Amino acid sequence: MRESARRVAGSQPRLLVSAAAISARVRALGEEISRDYRARAGDGPLVVLGVLRGAFMFVADLVRQIDVPMIVDFVRAGSYGDGRDSSGEVLLELGSWPDLDGRDVLVVEDVVDTGRTLQAILAAARAGNANSIRTVALLRKPGALVELDYVGFDIDRRFVVGYGLDDAGKWRHLPYVGYVEDAGG
Repeated sequence: MRESARRVAGSQPRLLVSAAAISARVRALGEEISRDYRARAGDGPLVVLGVLRGAFMFVADLVRQIDVPMIVDFVRAGSYGDGRDSSGEVLLELGSWPDLDGRDVLVVEDVVDTGRTLQAILAAARAGNANSIRTVALLRKPGALVELDYVGFDIDRRFVVGYGLDDAGKWRHLPYVGYVEDAGG
């Protein structure tokens, strides 16, 4: 059995952030983002750029709470593969990158650990000549290298799963954020 398969074969993840807490915080973030972008009144719709795959649930829930004209798109990025530790190398797939020239962009991340993935996405968005770029992350861990505009929850350095986040493909479907302890941990 592969190591990643052994890791997830055990017990159900332990609760870290409940579905109710996520729902309430996403609603509050949507209201705050709506206020901020209504005040900007820039040209054209806001481009909401979700980071796949982990942020898909967060993006879906968040955009339903944002009350400004928008275009929703995604970029595939990552540095974890099937492991629990970042490789340090960020892979971006920009094949269907939307036109950002002169647009306001909101990058939506699932979890910001080191921030390297988000830094790479922000650099690509700047190169696309975006008018403004803001960031929102559901979860932020200590020591993140990127300043975020909006944060759902600050958490400790545990490896988290659920609400779109996975461990080698497992646990994305959970309505809450949890953590899986290794055997003996």
